[in-house]
Amino acid sequence: MKVLVCHRDHGSRKLVERLAPLLPGITLLDSPPGEPVRPLEGILLKDIDALLAIGPVDRSVMEAGRFAFIQTVGTGYEHIDLAAAGELGIWVAHVPSAETGNAESVAELAILLMLALARQLPAAQQGLREKRWAQPVGRALLGKTACVVGLGSVGLAVAERLRAFGMKLTATRWNFDKGAPAYVHLYPENQLPQALSQADYAVLCLRASGQNTRLFGAAMLAAMKPGAVLINVARGSLIDENALVASIHAGHLLRGAGLDVFWDEPADPGHFLFHLPQVIATPHIAGVTDVSLAGTFQVVAENLQRYRKGETPLHLVTHPAHLRSAAVY
Repeated sequence: MKVLVCHRDHGSRKLVERLAPLLPGITLLDSPPGEPVRPLEGILLKDIDALLAIGPVDRSVMEAGRFAFIQTVGTGYEHIDLAAAGELGIWVAHVPSAETGNAESVAELAILLMLALARQLPAAQQGLREKRWAQPVGRALLGKTACVVGLGSVGLAVAERLRAFGMKLTATRWNFDKGAPAYVHLYPENQLPQALSQADYAVLCLRASGQNTRLFGAAMLAAMKPGAVLINVARGSLIDENALVASIHAGHLLRGAGLDVFWDEPADPGHFLFHLPQVIATPHIAGVTDVSLAGTFQVVAENLQRYRKGETPLHLVTHPAHLRSAAVY
């Protein structure tokens, strides 16, 4: 079976090198990063049996091939045209955060960003170099309030860990009826501004969609408690970049922002936002840990093997009424 890997950037190739040994009987082919999706070595898209989607896959790619399965290498699937996949009879499956170690890994990075901003880590490191002792004065997480925006697998992992810091916890979630642990005060989605007004930290953990693009624009940022911190370990599309910069410059987000995801990826390292002292940024590494990658690769390998054997993949996000004819069958 031939599987075409649709890369987001050159860095993702290193991840796939670790996956190949788990796929006996399957040949992985590269699509060049930053170019329209196409296989190397002169093979046509019509010769491809399935896609492994790290980068975007649109309708034109689906129509050019006859594959009937697209597997993501991560929890998100906003980079795939799901409507087109469903219409064309293509299964799309993702990797769940729960039970793969991904949710826990992402939660750990969210807390790292919170602590680094609370204790002004860059300033402390500079102080050491300049022999300025016992400075700066940090803020303890103890007794502060964190609002977890999106109480799914990642959000629950964040809340569970922040509870150990003695923080007060609030949250919102798309499906309010699913409830929350007893130690979390849950707000309906439409009361997010109210929840933010009382929070010292807002941690974005929700899944990106067309409905929440730039959710944190000027109005939502203004609703946040003055002096609060914004942490984003979900997707860059949730934040209006210009509004975030304006809020920091205006002194509203006095403690700044911790960002692991961005509006464009790879982000421009020269962007002035990354040079503000109130911003600590990392290159989308929240889920890139030994535990998370092992769990992710296990799910991806199992699903590709299931498809190769003619079985239904797990963790589907599209359920077409009729699967289109595919080379693998």
